[in-house]
Amino acid sequence: MAIKTSKIYRVHFNNPTLIEGQKNYFFGSLAAIFEVFSSDELEGITLRKLWKAKVSKGNYVCAPNVSVWREDLYHKKARGKA
Repeated sequence: MAIKTSKIYRVHFNNPTLIEGQKNYFFGSLAAIFEVFSSDELEGITLRKLWKAKVSKGNYVCAPNVSVWREDLYHKKARGKA
């Protein structure tokens, strides 16, 4: 059975107490990150900066306490579908 992949973006906080939350957050798009976090919470990382950096697998953007990168999400195709 074939494995299907899609991309997700991970926001990793080195010190989650700064945002009173968890260490890792996952998003389906770069723009969705900014629906949850402000540029200030991301230590100056902006949507434009992420687009310019061409965030991709192995290419990430870092600030002192936060990193953003892309990962692959693997899932199995549903049964009965071609």
